[in-house]
Amino acid sequence: MKAWLSETPWELLVLANQQLCEKAGCMHKISTASGKKAEEFWGANHQKKMSLQDMVLLCKRVHFQEPFVNMNGNTLAAVALEASEPHIPKTCSKTELEEAICTIIAGTVQGREELLLKAESETLDPPKKDGPELE
Repeated sequence: MKAWLSETPWELLVLANQQLCEKAGCMHKISTASGKKAEEFWGANHQKKMSLQDMVLLCKRVHFQEPFVNMNGNTLAAVALEASEPHIPKTCSKTELEEAICTIIAGTVQGREELLLKAESETLDPPKKDGPELE
């Protein structure tokens, strides 16, 4: 387990979103309806130790909370990619892992991506052999 997102406070998510919006020529703004809830969720969870798979799923959850008016998926994918950057994959190529991370966060998985991420995550944090796997 690793604290993948510990170096990414909420303010860095806001900055990443602002930069992506500027690059795309769209409005950067925190959503009044869901921004505070997403900020609180992020604050309560981003420093926790978790598997690589759980880190990606946390980013996906925040994406679907829609904290920003635009570029939610791109923002959370960029954060997850940055957090996973030092990791050298053992079960696939770096490109395949990055594509799986982005696809999962976007919610457009075809099945293969989830299997790929799970396999890679288990190289870092193997499941316990003495008990059932927990979802």
